[in-house]
Formats: sequence, structure tokens, C-alpha cells
Amino acid sequence: MKRNKQVDLKNLTTLKLESVGELFVIKSEEELIKILKNFKNENINYFVLGNGSNTILNEKILCPVLKLDIKNPDYIFDKIQKTYRLSASTSLQKLTSLALKHSLKGWECFTGIPATLGGAIFMNAGTGLGEISDIVESVEIINVFGEKVIISNDKLKFSYRKNLFLNEGDIISYVTLKYFGIDKEVNGIIKKYLRLRSNSQPLTEHSAGCTYKNYKKENYPAGKFIDLLGLKGLMFKNLQISPVHANFIVNNGVASKKDLVRLLEIIDNELVSTFGFNFEKEIII
Repeated sequence: MKRNKQVDLKNLTTLKLESVGELFVIKSEEELIKILKNFKNENINYFVLGNGSNTILNEKILCPVLKLDIKNPDYIFDKIQKTYRLSASTSLQKLTSLALKHSLKGWECFTGIPATLGGAIFMNAGTGLGEISDIVESVEIINVFGEKVIISNDKLKFSYRKNLFLNEGDIISYVTLKYFGIDKEVNGIIKKYLRLRSNSQPLTEHSAGCTYKNYKKENYPAGKFIDLLGLKGLMFKNLQISPVHANFIVNNGVASKKDLVRLLEIIDNELVSTFGFNFEKEIII
């Protein structure tokens, strides 16, 4: 198959670290199936990039990078559906707007998360309002052989910030979401939570979202422990532990994965030496 040229990938991630690689933008499920079959025949590994909100890329990606850009039919958003079958490349921001439009109870769980639907399922994204796994009806995947598989609700297994059903190389193409009725209070909950996030997180800066997973969910918030170390605001080259929220690292200029890894080593070492334990990374390096 014809291969693509190396392109700048920096702006495809929210932390905007320097990176180049071979990019394939996928516009349909049929195109995805064809590409994966070709990759399998030629024994080519690949990497899937969603919104890039929690992904740290190498300075040079050696395998093809796949990015889904599959559109939904307009009618999906026009009126209330019994369930919503949505492209994995749909942004959660778009779905929050839909939740506000129709007051869909249960959809407040992903308020403010800068991710695509597929990425949110992959990591079981959530907030203090719940996890996305609570509203998933089924997941459609294309496996490494280019075969389509539909995983129903009874076979979908999740844990905190993880899925337990995807195999290596599986790519989510569509997700069917349910909701728990219509509730006008949902609108107020979403708007209040968006204000809270805006006031407590560096949403207007270049970051990869939360750096660490909270230990035992919300009982031991990583940001609080990093703050207790006095590291909030610490600069390393152009990267900084956010002065707004210590579980966020922001990029103030030109930076690389190498710079980030060094800053993470500083944080990890301080956590272990002071508290005797560390937090699992939420970002994917």
C-alpha cells in the first residue's frame, strides 16, 4: 500500500510536545477496515490517536498513526433518540451540548473532559459525577484482522480509568450510549460542574489533562499530594506543574517527551521519598 509522508503531529495533542510521524486520517469505517487488512498483510504495527488529550508522543513515531474522523448523520442530534449510536471520533464536548439540549440524565458524567468518545471508552473516563462506563450500551470495534466485532453491555468490563475488554490493536469505531430518562436538573448540574472545572483547572493552557490517577478514586487526590510537596508551579524548561492545579502539567513553549519524562521523575522521586508511595500515570506515554 502507498505510505504517507512524515508530518508534524504536535498540534494533534493537547500538550503540544514536538513530534513527527506518518499520519492516516480515517473518514469511514470501511476505510478503517481496508487499512487494517493491509497493515495485517504487510505486518505493519500502528498507533491510534484520539483527541490527544492524555497522550504523550515520541519525538519521532516509527509506526503509522491513525486518527479517526468519522462523521455522524445530522439527524442524530436533531431529536431525542432511544439510544445514540455515535462515531468514536465524536468529541465529548459535542455530546455535552447534546445532553444540555435534551436534558439526558447520566450524560453529566463526562462533563468537561477533553476527549473523543472512543478515547473516553478506552480509559473509562469520568468525573466526580460518574464514569462513562455507566451509560455504554455496546461498543463496535475493528480488530487487527480488519474484522468488525460488536461487544454488548453484558461483556463490557471496566475498572477505574481502564477498559478490560479491548485486545491489542482493537480500534473502537462506534459506541451506542444510553441515558436514564429526561431530567431538567441535568442542565444545572452540567453548568455548575463546568464552572467548577474552569475555576480549578488550567483549561485554557496546553496540558494533557490529569497527569496521575487518584489513588483509590477520589480518596487520595494526586494533585493534593503534589501540592503538599510544594511542587505546584515548579518549572522545568518550558514545562510547568500548573499553579492552578498540581495534577496538571502545562507547556509554555517548545518542549519534548524527554523534558516531560524528566519532570515526572522529579515528581515521582519526591512522592516516594516523602510519602512512601507513588501514583499511577493517567497520561499514556
